[in-house]
Amino acid sequence: MTAVNKLFAIDPFWGNRGKAIDAYAGLEQSLCDLMRTAGEMPRRVAGTIFFKITNSGARNGILEKLIHQRCGSTYNPFWNCYFRQLPPMDIERNKVVHWASRTNVIIDEHHLMWVGTSLVPPTYATEITEEAVTYMGLVAFAKKCGVFAALCDMFSWVMFDKEHPWTESADAWRDIFQQPLVYPLPADHLLFRTPPKPSTADFRHWRYYT
Repeated sequence: MTAVNKLFAIDPFWGNRGKAIDAYAGLEQSLCDLMRTAGEMPRRVAGTIFFKITNSGARNGILEKLIHQRCGSTYNPFWNCYFRQLPPMDIERNKVVHWASRTNVIIDEHHLMWVGTSLVPPTYATEITEEAVTYMGLVAFAKKCGVFAALCDMFSWVMFDKEHPWTESADAWRDIFQQPLVYPLPADHLLFRTPPKPSTADFRHWRYYT
């Protein structure tokens, strides 16, 4: 195994690719739970329906209608922005999952070798016209998925789960959900303040945005 191959094998890029995929899976779980709570259906039923929907546009449309049926148009400013940002995230997810890896090797002026990894379209064409997915791109994508999953959960809990610990700040969250969503969130956003101790079932979300 050459020096390049050894560096390629231990590149932290691979761990972050896995984290990015897992973060998107967490977002899907949160959207599925929103379908359950907004649609007032059993968890198993919601899961069966949600994960049989292969068209993300249809998925988003169903969720929008369910929210509107339960809440009217009060929270449209937030959810219109939220759902507009999901299609680009779906596209990015497909890149993370399906694109091929490429090793980038640079020899600097001190004759030191720098090796990095990125994802590029799986094509035999010699010219790559789309921007590669880099290490930092994976980190940013995972973080965004985590934030969007947490916001989705907060809406479900505040609006439909009256016994959840977050309901003590329900009025503040209702105000947030009546405003357009702008991402990245400001550093002082309520989402980033000390949360109540999560249950085991809720734990998957805290690790993404704290």
